[in-house]
Amino acid sequence: MCRDYLRPALLIFASIAVGVVGWSGSVLFLPVALGFPVLWSISQTRSVAALVSSGYFRPHHVVCRKAWPPSIRPIFGPACYSGCVHH
Repeated sequence: MCRDYLRPALLIFASIAVGVVGWSGSVLFLPVALGFPVLWSISQTRSVAALVSSGYFRPHHVVCRKAWPPSIRPIFGPACYSGCVHH
């Protein structure tokens, strides 16, 4: 029974690690983000796949809340901020 919970938990924690490392800001770590489709595809149920996706995309939300460079606003305008404001 413990084994039934171990694999989904490992997939979720691995997706969080892939999201944090892959989108850390270093170009060298960007290929790590390719691990997400692998983790998502080996999820055995939809609920685990949803949690894997949530774990992977949560770091993007945190990164999105960081201050944008001042040069971004003239280029993209308010559309740049619309995807980041959730709260």
